[in-house]
Amino acid sequence: MNARALTRTPDIVAWDGRGLAVRQIACLRKPGDPAVQMLVARQYYNATGAVVEKWDARLFGSSPRPNLALVYSLNGEPLKTDSVDAGWRLTLPGLAGEPLRRWDQRGSHWQTLFDAQLRVVAVGENGRPNVDVFIYADASAEAGLNQRGQLLEQKDRAGSLLTDSFSLTGPSLRETRTFHDGEPFTSHQVFSPLGALLEQTDAGGHRRRLCYGLAGQLKDAQLLISGTSDWQPVLIDAQYNANDQIIEQLAGNRVHSTWTYDPADNRLHTQSSHHEDRGVLQDLEYFYDRVGNITRIEDHAFAPRYFANQRVDGHRDFIYDSLYRLISATGHDAGPPPDIPGLPQPGDPNNRLNYTQTYQYDHGGNLIELCHVRAGNHYTRQMRIDPNSNRGVRWKTDDPEP
Repeated sequence: MNARALTRTPDIVAWDGRGLAVRQIACLRKPGDPAVQMLVARQYYNATGAVVEKWDARLFGSSPRPNLALVYSLNGEPLKTDSVDAGWRLTLPGLAGEPLRRWDQRGSHWQTLFDAQLRVVAVGENGRPNVDVFIYADASAEAGLNQRGQLLEQKDRAGSLLTDSFSLTGPSLRETRTFHDGEPFTSHQVFSPLGALLEQTDAGGHRRRLCYGLAGQLKDAQLLISGTSDWQPVLIDAQYNANDQIIEQLAGNRVHSTWTYDPADNRLHTQSSHHEDRGVLQDLEYFYDRVGNITRIEDHAFAPRYFANQRVDGHRDFIYDSLYRLISATGHDAGPPPDIPGLPQPGDPNNRLNYTQTYQYDHGGNLIELCHVRAGNHYTRQMRIDPNSNRGVRWKTDDPEP
């Protein structure tokens, strides 16, 4: 990132007498533009210190409604949320805070029933009772299958999901999904004493087997297709560093991949893959700014080539503004197809052209323009954002207001 774009662009917070942040000021500067724009976001609180209104930098001072408004109950739980994007939502809680009824701006209404342990047993929607039904096991259930207190069956609009056995750590061992046509689909799982998945059989009879190292990291994976007798390797081996990051992997297709990380911050530095017969498949090197944004990717596996008076080297660069929003990206893509009547012709893989893509945002962080510049293919995509919300649609300069 251009260091000048970040110079003297602090984040400023204003606090009230209760220590609550009432304003946040972000300093926006784009590379190459010395001007700084102050983007002010605002929060309002009630007497108890709960947020009742939130305004972002775009709507503050220009819209009659805040981005988010909240109404609370006497115990401090939110009863109503009113968002300029999602609309309003109203919740009627019970004595224990469980949501008994919910409404939203689209006219939907949900009613939820709970048992004595505050577990959901039924959900009704828009006047239709028991749209979703949940059945739990009581103390008389089979202890050998670890069913007691567990959710045994769930009935919904798609059919039913029956779980008849559980592991000691809680995950289900056998599940049967039945749709309205009555055909059941059963899957099985096997877990280790620590809860790690060891083997899984899906409804089609395909089996997946996983093995782990002493630290609990995945080391080996195999697949047995239904109707066959030979296990196929998916993952042959994997190695990890002390930070639990993968550093080496041999896949079942004999592709060997390696990863290296910066010891100062553990960010990914290089990523490469090669095959013993096909050679190098991928060799990427990553560069970052101080906050972790990728500023450059160098593709060392890409052979530089020349096309249409351009040198294409496969490297990509990224530029950000002072709010760390991506404003420019470079790369390469396929050249235009040949202008030949008839059936489409496959493109030449050697025909690559460099491009530059720029992005523009409004003060609320909404993307309002994407400009793609490349020899033989320029286009601009614009978004029209609602003045009083963050909703947007595709739009062109000469189009009527949406």
